[in-house]
Amino acid sequence: MTNKQIWARAVELLGTEELNRRFRAWANSLIRRETAKRANMSVDELFIQQAQEILDDLNKRTGRSYGLTDDAKTKIRAILTSGYAVDDFRKVHEVMVRKWSDDIKMRDYLRPSTLWQLSKFDERLALWAPAVSPPPKHAQKKETHVDQRKVDELLARPWNSFKSWADFVKHVAQLPDAEALARYPMPDKIDRMRRMPGMFMRVLRNDPTLAAVDEVYQQIKKEVKK
Repeated sequence: MTNKQIWARAVELLGTEELNRRFRAWANSLIRRETAKRANMSVDELFIQQAQEILDDLNKRTGRSYGLTDDAKTKIRAILTSGYAVDDFRKVHEVMVRKWSDDIKMRDYLRPSTLWQLSKFDERLALWAPAVSPPPKHAQKKETHVDQRKVDELLARPWNSFKSWADFVKHVAQLPDAEALARYPMPDKIDRMRRMPGMFMRVLRNDPTLAAVDEVYQQIKKEVKK
């Protein structure tokens, strides 16, 4: 059997979501062991080092002094095990501090228990982009108009018009906020697949396991056409 056939059979037996969960757990276990081996430390020592780096970055950005509690370590471990890297935490910290720090109500949520939720980590990571200087005041009105037109164009393209699952995910990721995303019509099953932990990063990395997800996407498109 080819790799694709093996994966398709496993999907049939376990389901896409469960198979992806097991694959990520297995692959990341190998990565952690090899990284620890090359650093001449145990897997647990490597994890504590990474967790402390993540916590230090959050404290530096927020001006707070959160400690590395058992709950914090549990949340970090769950995210790292799902295929994310330490740098992904930094990006989430950066984008959420930028988004919430000036909001009196929301800045209180710049804390580990909120930012390190696995179910929302991928969407927050997708918001990250390098910081840029604000446009001149005379250009802001024009830019807002162009942005709204772009949103309308994104919303106008049907979910089942894409050649591949990766193309669909990249398209949806261009929507600027949750409000625009809520306006984009798609079947519940497609939305659940899109919101699977780590999905956006798997698409960016061209993860070969997405072949099985793409098969499901193509099948749903065929069912809709009937």
